[in-house]
Amino acid sequence: MIWIILFICILERAHAGYKGGSITCECTTTHCMEHHMEHCNTTGVCFSQYLDRHDGSYPVVRGCIQSKTPLLCENRRPAVARGTWPLLLCCNSNLCNRDVVPTPPPWFENQNRENSTAAISEEQVLDTNEVSQIGNGLPIKNDVESPSSNQHSYSSEIPPILHIPLKPKTRSSSLPHIISPIYISVLVLGIISLIIIGIIATVVLKRSNRLYLEQYGALAQQQEQCCLKHATEHLSSVHVHCDCDSQVELLNTGSQPCIHAMYQNQSSNNT
Repeated sequence: MIWIILFICILERAHAGYKGGSITCECTTTHCMEHHMEHCNTTGVCFSQYLDRHDGSYPVVRGCIQSKTPLLCENRRPAVARGTWPLLLCCNSNLCNRDVVPTPPPWFENQNRENSTAAISEEQVLDTNEVSQIGNGLPIKNDVESPSSNQHSYSSEIPPILHIPLKPKTRSSSLPHIISPIYISVLVLGIISLIIIGIIATVVLKRSNRLYLEQYGALAQQQEQCCLKHATEHLSSVHVHCDCDSQVELLNTGSQPCIHAMYQNQSSNNT
């Protein structure tokens, strides 16, 4: 068991020593060009850097880095808001930086858009000055030089996302659209809500009216039964005349419940 553990440790050390060995990278830095070197050796990593200096020089530079974990390889967003910033692609194999260009991160694309907008505004100011000079009859100096041959040679190698052309900024209308799906949906929801509220109110009113009629009818029936019962009790001694229809109206007005008409019996008249 101990021999197996020692064998595994030896293999790990051998693998670590192999990874820490020297690698060959393509080199196009100033130092390599001065010494007529096309390759460089390092124990760290190879890099391919993109940095447009706006001086006509080749923006892609390749070379060696001695450190195995350089911070520039992480391509973090710089603290400065303006200005150019290098993009690096790091690798750790032989000639891995040949014919490769760094992939730009999202913050680099946003920065390019901001720089393009600023360049467009500067061009508009220059165009305005030229127009004013033409109106005043002053000669216009043309300081723009034709692109050099090396710019044409590396323009095909640079990806389109790194070489962003300047496009005129379109003016977007500040007024919101009157007809919008959001406005239409809000209007439809409002109409549906009003219809639902109206239906609910109608149902509630009908139900309350039905309950009121049932309670009022029961009260009128009780009053009529009371009148008939009272009249039946006095049939033996008197003749009772009860107008039950008028009695309901009298109850509503707060008068006596029944109007009694009393007549004497024939026996009393004979006596």
